[in-house]
Amino acid sequence: MSVDRRELLKAGVAMTAAATLPCAAQAEVRFDPAPGAWRSFQVVTRVEIAQADGKAQAWIPVPAVNEQEWFKSFGSVWTTNGRATLVRDSKYGAEMLHAEWTEGEKSPLVEVTSKIATRDRAVDFANPGPSVPLSPAEHELNT
Repeated sequence: MSVDRRELLKAGVAMTAAATLPCAAQAEVRFDPAPGAWRSFQVVTRVEIAQADGKAQAWIPVPAVNEQEWFKSFGSVWTTNGRATLVRDSKYGAEMLHAEWTEGEKSPLVEVTSKIATRDRAVDFANPGPSVPLSPAEHELNT
């Protein structure tokens, strides 16, 4: 087998050119989110306790955030074969569904359906808007 010098040089030049093509063909990609239309979702959480032995309970978080610019919570509904109560934390405002079943329940089940809406947010870090000062109560809570 003989190697032709010209063919070897041509192949080397072709390989070099092919290696640079992906860089030249790459488009400029920028991350530039902009507030758009609201998108609505329905989130379903289903909890089944397998092999329940005695009294059972479950704590299921539900959406409770309402931020005018980017997130809305439209409430939650649930079905269960036990007893359920919506509990709200007085300090942080978090909401949880507390479900309980009696000792005789063989198949504890709870299904929570939450409706929410969300949209993208855009913040121009090069030109930030005025900062909103925290109230003394917010400052105390967050520090």
